[in-house]
Amino acid sequence: MLGFSAHADTKKARAIPGNANVGKPATGLAGEHAATPRQHNNTAIRQEDPSMSSTRSARRGALALALGCTTAAALAATAAMPPMELKGNAEAGKKVAMDRAKGNCIACHLIPGGDSPGAIGPALIAMQTRYPSKEALAAQIWDPTVQNPEAVMPPFGRHEVLSNKDFADVVEFVWSL
Repeated sequence: MLGFSAHADTKKARAIPGNANVGKPATGLAGEHAATPRQHNNTAIRQEDPSMSSTRSARRGALALALGCTTAAALAATAAMPPMELKGNAEAGKKVAMDRAKGNCIACHLIPGGDSPGAIGPALIAMQTRYPSKEALAAQIWDPTVQNPEAVMPPFGRHEVLSNKDFADVVEFVWSL
């Protein structure tokens, strides 16, 4: 015997093999009548109209296309790191990284020799084993949302938080860790 169940996400009727209580009211723990097999969460079952399935598919396709275009536009809007000389001064970069008014790397990262580090980002240690090149590290600091759109680290280069000199100094310092 087949019963029917409504699913909130699709609103389709679906046969459930072996449901012998079709058409009989179900009882809850206290003996009161619960939803009958024709109802689910106070929502009556609606049979799907076959002519609506093509319209629904077209809507879903249009939504997927729109979301894909939005994502592509967002990725295209990220500014690539311009070519620049990455030979900075590590000592000057350390000052910028520890300065709460400038780079403020210490607010989110544990940095060897830093006071009151944050725990939001990864520890800045063994950087040369984590990045294949100084340029790859610089690209991550320039705009971390390129690699991870959900990144909480601000794009220091793309948003021009640091001057090009300060940026090169911070990259040199972090690369030395």
